[in-house]
Amino acid sequence: MSRATTRERRLRVLAVCIAVALAGSGCTPETQPPAPDIAAVNSWAAATSALAGELPQAAGPYTKPIRTAQGIQPPTNSWISGAIFNDVPQPVFSGVLAFQPSDNGFGVGLPAPHPTPKTIFGSYTPDLMLGLSADHFELSRLDSLSATFSYFKGSQEIGRLTAAQGWPYLSYQALEQQDVSVPVSFEGTDTDHTAVVAETSYHLVGENISSDSAGTRAALGAGSVLTLYAEPQDADAATLDAMRQGAVPLRGTTTTYDVTEGTVSTTYALDTADRPTVFAAMPHQSVADGETLKGSYASINGQLSLHTGMIFSFDVAERAARSELDLTGLTPAEREELAGHVIREASEVQFLAPDSYYGGKALYRAVNIYLLAEQLQLSAQASDLKDLILAELDRWLSPTGCSGDATKCFTYDTSLGGVVGQAPAYGSDEFNDHHFHYGYFLYAVGAMALADSALVERYRTMTDLLAMDIASPESTDAFPQRRAFDDYAGHSWASGTSPFADGNNQESSSEAVNAWAGLSLWAQASTNQSLATEATWMLSLESQTALDYWVYPEAFPDFDAPLVGMVWGGKRDFATFFDPSPAAILGIQLIPFGPTMDYLMGPPEKIIALVDQSAPAGKTDLPLIDYNLMFLGMADRDTALERARDLPDKNIDNGNSRSYLLASIMARR
Repeated sequence: MSRATTRERRLRVLAVCIAVALAGSGCTPETQPPAPDIAAVNSWAAATSALAGELPQAAGPYTKPIRTAQGIQPPTNSWISGAIFNDVPQPVFSGVLAFQPSDNGFGVGLPAPHPTPKTIFGSYTPDLMLGLSADHFELSRLDSLSATFSYFKGSQEIGRLTAAQGWPYLSYQALEQQDVSVPVSFEGTDTDHTAVVAETSYHLVGENISSDSAGTRAALGAGSVLTLYAEPQDADAATLDAMRQGAVPLRGTTTTYDVTEGTVSTTYALDTADRPTVFAAMPHQSVADGETLKGSYASINGQLSLHTGMIFSFDVAERAARSELDLTGLTPAEREELAGHVIREASEVQFLAPDSYYGGKALYRAVNIYLLAEQLQLSAQASDLKDLILAELDRWLSPTGCSGDATKCFTYDTSLGGVVGQAPAYGSDEFNDHHFHYGYFLYAVGAMALADSALVERYRTMTDLLAMDIASPESTDAFPQRRAFDDYAGHSWASGTSPFADGNNQESSSEAVNAWAGLSLWAQASTNQSLATEATWMLSLESQTALDYWVYPEAFPDFDAPLVGMVWGGKRDFATFFDPSPAAILGIQLIPFGPTMDYLMGPPEKIIALVDQSAPAGKTDLPLIDYNLMFLGMADRDTALERARDLPDKNIDNGNSRSYLLASIMARR
């Protein structure tokens, strides 16, 4: 893939520097990455964030701890959520190290992948426990990849622990004179000390480190920094030296992105005051910057390659959002067959679900039938359906709709800081799955507004707020930055408060893709170019990671499952939350199988093999089997069409329809 020239990158660097300078922090053209139109992004985000005040305000049901400093939006759906929420702080998985903050210190370990036939475990094990003279902690800083936890003794802040995704270090800065204790004896001289724990060599880098038989003590003065890291596998002397030299303070990180001629570029900048450090790249990140080191870290997602520098970039293929199937290749008989189903199903459309998940799916289903009616020139059905759809959108998308006993509406949760459907589903009131839910609404409104631009102003306020809730391009007074999306992992997290020892998780990679496809359609319809760029970036990364880590994963020794149903911070599982059957495990990576789902196209033999094991011929009463058959249509159109025609109505998902099931398969040529 082509990359920007040095001059082009330098010019875009200057744009970032201007924005960073306005925000009050330092920047040099040599250390900051390119960016989209920052001014446009900030303007839209700030204006939309203020609109949250138009919604009814209410505290949600979450009453457990929220360990954030004043001014920090609660980071639900994040890689660090488990440590910020919950009665007991849960482990945090940074990509390399895993750590668990506590009121008087933190534990840390290097997860070692342990595969079984159905699960790849990479659990947190506290190889080292570092003790501090503190009595509580809180999140005091959060940006694209990094987080800082402030430790307090009473009301006095005594130190700060900094971690970052892809950064193979943990760094603790003392704000006053203090001791840090480790119940393991480290050996070394000067500032670098080493101990082997559970066959892993750990390094402590800092001054005034001493050890005896009882363990290790670091006597830190005010401003002193203690950094910890684990040695990578198969590292040579040059790599070990780079790791030691890269153990420098990290002040923050920035993610920028660019979409150019079919290529989506992502750039991470690590602010280390111009001192090179080390970055661990995931398998989907073909980092081209800096020196590639010998050695790597094993992870549940594969080997993490190591690179030196301060700026790290990689490319993936651009994925574009679409709202319509291509029906131009259908035969007259197929069009007639399809029209018959559209006419019947259009007359049966109802909107019964009161919650934002099934309510969103019902709108998504109806809009797809409407689009088919338009394509098949069924004007009467299209007109009637449009009236029904707009009436339902009017109910859901009124900012003041939550009055009396209304349920099809949204409020603003003042506890966790975001938009919530009045009737909860699957823990949405504790911020589970918001991007899954709101993706259906964004798709429905975006598709309708692309066909009728007058609808943009009719629905702008509430739709922009749904977009901000899951994908705000920056942190604002009302919303965190990109709540659901993980810049480093390249995919989203679905659990709001992540009350799990295995970290956060995501089950339906395809509903996450649908969220960013819906966001893209809405951005196009509302002519919000900065949001459209962000949406395309997230859509492209989520599609790539869905393929790499869920649907077509690289072979992993001793892991025999054909795909992955759930990705966690600390494991990958051939399972779902709702059904253990292979049809469900595959189907949840396919739902809702809209036009944008063409990213799922793979080698026909792989598709056929996946469907053969999940939904073998002759089986109909299986969960999400309709999506299995739509997937099969990518490889074997005739067989998929024959099976879809015979599928009982009760086995078609409530977000799907027979007309759309058949149309999706018929469109394959």
